[in-house]
Amino acid sequence: MIAAIAAAGFVSGLLPGALTIDTKLDASISVTRGLFLEAFVTAQLVLSILMLEAGSSKPMYIGLSLFIAEMCSVYFTGGSLNPARSFGPAVVVGFTSYHWIYWVGPLGGAAVASGAYALINFVRRNPI
Repeated sequence: MIAAIAAAGFVSGLLPGALTIDTKLDASISVTRGLFLEAFVTAQLVLSILMLEAGSSKPMYIGLSLFIAEMCSVYFTGGSLNPARSFGPAVVVGFTSYHWIYWVGPLGGAAVASGAYALINFVRRNPI
């Protein structure tokens, strides 16, 4: 969190004008939809990370998964997928009334992905 704040402060001091890297909802999306979109794309990313076997191409697949998640969510929610990504700029720019979705969404999505991964492993080990 400290690194996110420091990075946002550095970028704010380095570039002229207002800081535009803060995450905010687009006017076309509601808070509820933003929450579920953040949860869904985070679950997709975390499940991709957990399901991949170790190998030399794993970073490429994780990067591709992150790219897809960002392309699906950056226009609507700012594509946070990580509370630190939203917290650092919010400290510098100011918090919005719905900043909580950038905590609840990714944490809930990660929990759902972890549960799905545990269920998948259970089914793999105990065939019916």
